[in-house]
Amino acid sequence: MSYLQKSYGTLSSCHEENEKKRCPYCSSLHTKRKGFIRSSVKTKRGIIPRKTQRYICLDCLKSFSSSPPGTRRRATEELKSIAVREYITTKSSLSEVGKRYRVHPSSVNRWVRKAAGNPESYGKSAVAQTSGYICFDGKELKVAGGKRVLLMASDAKTGQLLCYVYSEREDSEAARKLLSLLWEMFPGKIRGITTDFGRGKCFVGLIRDVFPDASHQICLVHFQRYLNFQLPKSRKSKYYWRTRILRATIKAIIKAPSNEEAKLLLTRLLAVKAFFRAPYHKTFIKSLVENYNLLGAYREKPELPSTSNAIEAWNRTLKRKLKNMDGFKSDESCKAFLKLWFDANTIKNNT
Repeated sequence: MSYLQKSYGTLSSCHEENEKKRCPYCSSLHTKRKGFIRSSVKTKRGIIPRKTQRYICLDCLKSFSSSPPGTRRRATEELKSIAVREYITTKSSLSEVGKRYRVHPSSVNRWVRKAAGNPESYGKSAVAQTSGYICFDGKELKVAGGKRVLLMASDAKTGQLLCYVYSEREDSEAARKLLSLLWEMFPGKIRGITTDFGRGKCFVGLIRDVFPDASHQICLVHFQRYLNFQLPKSRKSKYYWRTRILRATIKAIIKAPSNEEAKLLLTRLLAVKAFFRAPYHKTFIKSLVENYNLLGAYREKPELPSTSNAIEAWNRTLKRKLKNMDGFKSDESCKAFLKLWFDANTIKNNT
C-alpha cells in the first residue's frame, strides 16, 4: 500500500482516535506513537502554530502521521477566500494582498485561478430583464507584454452589467460574439443601442444585422473627443479660424434639440463647405453627412441615451483597479480575474 493509492483513509477509518493506527505502507497494526510534527497554518487572525501526532510502524520502520502527504493545508480556506475577494474587489495588487496575509503573490494568483475554475473568454449575468436600451464599449488590457481587448455591455438605464467578451483585438468577430450573447439573453427585447464606432466602424454593420429593429446611436462624447483630437487647436495652424468655426458648427449640429434645426445647420454647412480647405476639414464634413442618422438617432427616440456613460462608468472602475497592476502574466490569469470581477460586480449590482 502507498499514499498514492489513497487507501490510508479507508484503512484507518475503522479505528477510533485512541486506538492503534494502521500503517499506510504495509497495513500492519504493529505501530506506536513517535513524537509530533510541528507546523503552522495561516488564518485571517494570523499564523497559528500546529502540531500533528506522528507514528512509526515497527514492522517496516516507516513513520507516518494521520494526515497523508499533500493534504496538509498551509492556509485555511477562509483565508484564501478573503484574499481572493480582496484582490478582486479592491485596488490592491497581488503583492499587496500577499504582504497583508504573509503569502507569496503567486499563491494568491493560484487561489484566484482555482476560484475561477476553468473560465471561458466570455461571460453573461443572470439578469432576467432589461430596460431595452443597451450600451457597450471596449477596454484595452495588458497581458504577457501584449495587448488584449475586453468588450462589455450594460443596461444604459440601470447600469447593470450584462455580458463581456475577452478577445485579442477589437474587431468584427469579437463584436459579433458580444451581440450574440445579448441576443441569447434578450431576443427581440432590445430597442436601442449606444456605442462608439468601434475600430474600423466594426459595430455599425453588425448591429444592423443582429438587431435590425433597434435604433443605433453613436456616443456623442466619443465623437466629440475624436473631433477635438483630430482637429488641430494650435493658433499657428494655417486654418486655425476655419477649424474653430467647423468644430463649433459640428457640435451645434449633433446637439441640436430638433431634427429641423440640425438639418438647417447641416444645409448651411454644406453650402459653404468650399470655405473649409484643409483635408481634415473635408474628412469630417464627409463623416458627418454619412453618419448623420447615427449621430442623431436620439432625437427620433428620446428614450435612447445619446452617450454610453453607463458602460464608461464600469470602464473607469476597472481602470482604477488595473492602475496598480503591471498587467497580467498570462491569458489564463486575466480570464480568471475577469470572471471573478464580473461575477462580484454583477451580484452586487443585482442585490
